[in-house]
Amino acid sequence: MVHNKGENMKRRLASILFVIGVAGCATIGTAITKTNSHVQMPSYSLVMPPDRGWYLQRDDGKEYAILTKQIEPIVWQMRFYKNTLLHDALIAATAKEVADDFRTLEVQVMIEEGVKKGKYQLSDVKIGEEVVGNKKFYTMEHVIVSPSAMQRASMYLYFPQAKNNRHFFAAHYFETSPPGVVAKSYKEEFLSALASFNVR
Repeated sequence: MVHNKGENMKRRLASILFVIGVAGCATIGTAITKTNSHVQMPSYSLVMPPDRGWYLQRDDGKEYAILTKQIEPIVWQMRFYKNTLLHDALIAATAKEVADDFRTLEVQVMIEEGVKKGKYQLSDVKIGEEVVGNKKFYTMEHVIVSPSAMQRASMYLYFPQAKNNRHFFAAHYFETSPPGVVAKSYKEEFLSALASFNVR
């Protein structure tokens, strides 16, 4: 873990942390078909699963893509985005150090903002590494249960270099359903898209 100026590091990481709410959202955006499944952002590209009920929302300026599939009452999402590291301590750190701090902070935020405030319970937190396609990702999985929803989530972080990164890429997969409703997993479709991930 990066120890320089610990509290400052937390605030710096908090500025790039993307926190996902438990609630699902309506399916909006453009349907992904064979003709538009290759999504290109300024610094990365992905091939999304076509004709599988996914709808895309994108923000090219923020390099942000959200794919949503909804079959009431269940919502699935894939989210892809780029994070820029602006501080020298983070840029100089290794990819693993930044990934460890990012994942640790995300767990801390969920505990402080959700668990301790009685909004939801957090369980099954697993932190690891995984090779998808030909790239190594730093991963985290967890389950959140609130009175209104259960969410299974996976996060994959990719760093172009082992050290001295000025940015990294994050990918999230979510299954959100009412408590007691078992959601079919489409994680293989997420991993298929992630295997096609290419830094431009």
